[in-house]
Amino acid sequence: MSVPAVRVVKIGGSLFDHPRLAEAWNEWLSREPRKTTIIIAGGGPYADLVRDWDQQFLLGEETAHWMCVASMNVTATLLQQRLHGVSLIDEWQALGEWIASGKPHATTVFSVESFLKTIEEDLPGDPLPRSWAVSSDSIAARVAEAVEAEELILGKSTSVSSTSDWQQLSVEGFVDRYFAE
Repeated sequence: MSVPAVRVVKIGGSLFDHPRLAEAWNEWLSREPRKTTIIIAGGGPYADLVRDWDQQFLLGEETAHWMCVASMNVTATLLQQRLHGVSLIDEWQALGEWIASGKPHATTVFSVESFLKTIEEDLPGDPLPRSWAVSSDSIAARVAEAVEAEELILGKSTSVSSTSDWQQLSVEGFVDRYFAE
């Protein structure tokens, strides 16, 4: 059995309260080639709260990083609830089994905390820094790399010029500082 093409889609926290999120998602997906789709939820307002707390309480970058990652469990569950018919997977092995099941039109939200704590550092390539340089953008890219996805899509509430490069987009705050790496 062949493994279907995989795409990773990061849905940014700025889109969570979009009133037509599920409809817009389904419309977009219907226009795209059929691929097994893994959604990574952005940190949204939870990450913003941790950022505020870090400034107020001097948590330190690694502690703040893991607090933001933990908050992505909440946002992943929110997305799974908002996007009807989409499953939620929170373990790397289960994600691999789901991909191998060969459903070319299936979609899941992947909650990344366990992956980042137990698997990511042992993968080929440089592990992600545990700092504010990394957001859900780089986490989604690392998941895409790990599952050998054919494409990575970053869903944001703003658009960019097709001539922009990743370094420029990082400086402008469109993606995190580490993303271009």
